[in-house]
Amino acid sequence: MELIIPKNMDAELLAYLGIGVLTAIKHQTLRPEMGIWTLALPKLIKIINDHPLISPFLLDCYRNGDELDLLFSLNPSDFDLLISDLLEQLHNVLKVSPDPSWMQWTFRSS
Repeated sequence: MELIIPKNMDAELLAYLGIGVLTAIKHQTLRPEMGIWTLALPKLIKIINDHPLISPFLLDCYRNGDELDLLFSLNPSDFDLLISDLLEQLHNVLKVSPDPSWMQWTFRSS
């Protein structure tokens, strides 16, 4: 299956992905170390960094994925605050989006 996303919707895709991963980590469906292998993947960070339409906040949000496991181990209350803050900011990305619905995205079987 292939997901086709208009180029101007990249920020929304990253916001949805970040919300999903962080929510799963927050609810302990995923371990905090999974932030390294999902959000902070070096290949993904490079793509986000080089993308002209992606805000510095989204890049920072994804880079924070690399620190989640360590923060969880050292200071669980700061970990909870960071997750909540990142989730709130990602939701704000969608709130200001001209059309954050999935309606513009199409699926195609490979």
